[in-house]
Amino acid sequence: DLLPQLRSPLRPVYKLMSSKVSTELSRRLLATSKETQESVLESTIDILLASGCESPIEALMGAATLLYDQLFMGGPRLEICSAADFQNQERGKRLLISQMPVGNYRIDWVLVERGGFIFIECDGHDFHERTKEQAARDRSKDRDIQRNGVPILRFTGSEIYRDPMYCAEQALSFLDERGQVRA
Repeated sequence: DLLPQLRSPLRPVYKLMSSKVSTELSRRLLATSKETQESVLESTIDILLASGCESPIEALMGAATLLYDQLFMGGPRLEICSAADFQNQERGKRLLISQMPVGNYRIDWVLVERGGFIFIECDGHDFHERTKEQAARDRSKDRDIQRNGVPILRFTGSEIYRDPMYCAEQALSFLDERGQVRA
């Protein structure tokens, strides 16, 4: 069992993610081989440990995105990539990048496929929209990014906690639909 190997601050995030897995997802995972189940679990743990997420909802969104991709999306698998290693990646890979600096901003998650990309922001109440100034900064950030032709998806912490797999499905489906967007 790999769960005890998780560092203690990540256990609640992993347990929450596990509790949010739908019946359909559970059936699909149980129908895979033991090796696939272990690979999915190890990859999910890797993202929680190595992603550099700054909040539990960011880790939950990243883990759900990776898990959803591995179980439901066809084609090449999504790979984890640090912002520092992004420039060294070969073109055409499907990437999930955490904490990507873009201009004066830091993006929670960047999904990359076929040279196109989308930005994902995870808005927990502790960090977003607690004040009018924070809300204004977030809206200004969205406008600056969208002005450059990059789609940005925002999910509230409540949405991510309630159904992280649905949020991941929305992000990955949006990326697939926008595959023609070029970096």
